[in-house]
Amino acid sequence: SFSYSDKYFLISSSQNAGINGIFDLNNKLLDLTVNNGSFISFGLGGITSANNTSLSLYDINIDLAKLFSYLNFDNILSVENGIINGDIMISNSLDNPDFSGSIRIPKPIFRLPFLTNHKLTTDELVLNFNQNEIEFEKTVLNNKNNQKVEVEFDFMLNKWVIDRIEGSVKTQNPNLFPIKITTPLFVLQGNVFTDLKLSFEENIFDISGTIFGEDIDLNSSVSSFTGIPQNQLNELQNNSESIQVQTNLDIKLGTHASI
Repeated sequence: SFSYSDKYFLISSSQNAGINGIFDLNNKLLDLTVNNGSFISFGLGGITSANNTSLSLYDINIDLAKLFSYLNFDNILSVENGIINGDIMISNSLDNPDFSGSIRIPKPIFRLPFLTNHKLTTDELVLNFNQNEIEFEKTVLNNKNNQKVEVEFDFMLNKWVIDRIEGSVKTQNPNLFPIKITTPLFVLQGNVFTDLKLSFEENIFDISGTIFGEDIDLNSSVSSFTGIPQNQLNELQNNSESIQVQTNLDIKLGTHASI
């Protein structure tokens, strides 16, 4: 809720949301805290004028496992353990902001169901903010068998929107990494070595590099197409029209591959 008194806006909410703050209209100063007592807390303070912004998002503490329990992302990402903490500065202007700072997630445990059945862990995930770029630091992810995959991404911002994504995915050691990719049209399962470069910009997804598969199963059939409801076929067609995929891949299959 908001209330106004003598050039000050007072901001408050229920205890469940835990939002409290004040905005000084004369000096364009914001002092806001959020703490719902369960999974999220942070402070936000500083100058918020349109052409002279200096905001600090500080003492960030977000329990991702609890947060994701309220979200419907299970087919994409599920988190068993992970606490976000850090500080981010927002400067320049509200229309064209610059960012600085970093956030960290120590000892995360999570799943990417669209990619693999295995839990993934690492010592720490780090995101660094530098003007209009967010750097996802090079990180080695491990599964329970100590099979490793190295990932690294950069997100380029245009104002408040992600404009371009660049990254790489590479298996780090001689052991292959187990994947299971399920779509309405096919299932791809097996152990792979990858050395891939990825980018996404203006609805064009570009992927290049090497994939080597051992004990690969690729299952698809005409019946898998005819059994898809019409609304799903329409959605697939719309997605294919809205996002173009460009590939330059060297794909090699091992002796135990089956299609």
